[in-house]
Amino acid sequence: MNNRTLMINPFFFLMFGSLLILIQTNSYLLLGVWGSLAILVYVKLGKTGRLFIVTNLLFGVGFSLYLFVITQGLAGIGSPEWHLFLDRLSLAIMLIPFLCISVANKVSFIRFWKGPMWNEFVHFPFIWSGFHKVFFTDCISDKYDYNDAFYRK
Repeated sequence: MNNRTLMINPFFFLMFGSLLILIQTNSYLLLGVWGSLAILVYVKLGKTGRLFIVTNLLFGVGFSLYLFVITQGLAGIGSPEWHLFLDRLSLAIMLIPFLCISVANKVSFIRFWKGPMWNEFVHFPFIWSGFHKVFFTDCISDKYDYNDAFYRK
């Protein structure tokens, strides 16, 4: 990790956190300042900055839609059970902007829905010794062995 990454990651974290706070407080002036800073990041920080800003904007739009639905749309629901159910269901609204972008770009919305590549390696980190790799089939067979040993009666 270089020094630039160490400086950019906390900055990105603060930008995302401030976006969430500003959307919830309806501070339009500060949202304008955030937008100006986002334009600057989009222009100056290259591909990483662009991806971060686009992802933040999509999440911000989805989060705003979610807040609108739970404050305006669910206000008249009398039953607490239905209100809770619809409130949790409305969390999916935050995914709508991401789904629209994936359809517009003709890419898979969730890339992990594809079948596994059985002859590929699985890479996983260990804290003290670094990355290790194991064949996917070995990893799956170990999983079944562990489950069999644990749940055997």
